[in-house]
Amino acid sequence: MKLRIFLTLIAFVAVASSAWGVTREEMEQARTITAQAFLRYMNNGSDYLDKLDPVRVSDLKNSLKTKEKENIKIFESIEYPKIEVYGQWSKDDLLKYWGTDFWNDSRIPAHCKGARVRVKSKIGAMNVGAVATESQETTTALAEVDNAASEAQRVLDSIKMADSIAAEAAILAASEVVDETFDTAVANAEALDEPADDAPRSKKSSTWLYAAILLVLVVAVVVLVVYAVKSVKKAQMEDDDADDNGLDQDSAPDRRQSVENVEASMYERIIADKEAEIQTLRDENQALRDEIDHIKSVLNQLRYAPNAEETTPMTAPVRPSRTIYLAYANAKGMFVRADSRYNEDYSIFKLVTTDGVTGSFSIVDNASAHKLALSLPTSVLSNTCICEDMQHGNWARRIVTEREGTAVFENGRWMVMRKTEINFE
Repeated sequence: MKLRIFLTLIAFVAVASSAWGVTREEMEQARTITAQAFLRYMNNGSDYLDKLDPVRVSDLKNSLKTKEKENIKIFESIEYPKIEVYGQWSKDDLLKYWGTDFWNDSRIPAHCKGARVRVKSKIGAMNVGAVATESQETTTALAEVDNAASEAQRVLDSIKMADSIAAEAAILAASEVVDETFDTAVANAEALDEPADDAPRSKKSSTWLYAAILLVLVVAVVVLVVYAVKSVKKAQMEDDDADDNGLDQDSAPDRRQSVENVEASMYERIIADKEAEIQTLRDENQALRDEIDHIKSVLNQLRYAPNAEETTPMTAPVRPSRTIYLAYANAKGMFVRADSRYNEDYSIFKLVTTDGVTGSFSIVDNASAHKLALSLPTSVLSNTCICEDMQHGNWARRIVTEREGTAVFENGRWMVMRKTEINFE
């Protein structure tokens, strides 16, 4: 029972001491406000930050876009005071640092310092060290420690029930030390709560004194409980008989063999999967090789085919030609638009094909097409045409095709294979 009261006293002292200065949570909230304002002023396009309401910098980072993820590295490179410093701050000190001192760092661009007004406004609205907040934190901490004390008492009670002389002695010693420490802590706490007659007690000295008491008492309880648990385990190990040891020795090889069998099975599955993948890659490789050989054979036939004059005329079906009207081509040689009919707003080239795969193209012999092409000759014609004075096309009135170009249909688009040769008139 005294253990629960003892830990409750520790929690009360810890919460009381932590409520005197800026807490970690308050410092993190102020830092998050500053980081959000910093990023907002670094990039005018980061207006999405105004809709965020993060509590911690880590929450803010999870919602950032690529540009802000780069900019926040500058913010994080600037060190800020440790808890030993800001733990003694008031709200005015917190406001002064994040609203003024932080922005004096040379790594912060000048155009970002306008964010100071936003930072001061939001931090000024924070409740730093409010009495209601301290009371709520105190109640929460006391409840948590009361639960922890109940658990610690349960562990000690279960240890006392163990049939071990060494454990009972250790627990008895731990109980005596805990009782003695408890009485001393109560006496010290009562003495610290009484006001001094000669001079007021400083907040800083009381804080360190309470922290020292808290540290010593927690360490004492943890050490004694750990020692008691180890004593129980040691006694249980000494009570094991020879038969149990023999059984363990006999079962050890079986367990080892079982583990080895599981590992061997796992490796066999992995090897089988890898062999299947390798075979699949080999099959795909062979298919590609066969396709390449076929293409080479077709190319050789086309390359070494006899001239039309040397061959015997053969009757072959004549495929009907088809005309397609194309717009300009982009930097990759891809025509950006194709129409089956002439389109006055887009059509510049006329392509004739008989197989729908290859074809020859030339400038549409039409005044409207010439006017459209000559409006920006370098941009419209440079990717599809060859001309000696392309930059002078603005002064021309007509385009003459000297040699037709060729195109091929790939991936649903007509692509330039050979540019057409033109002149301006």
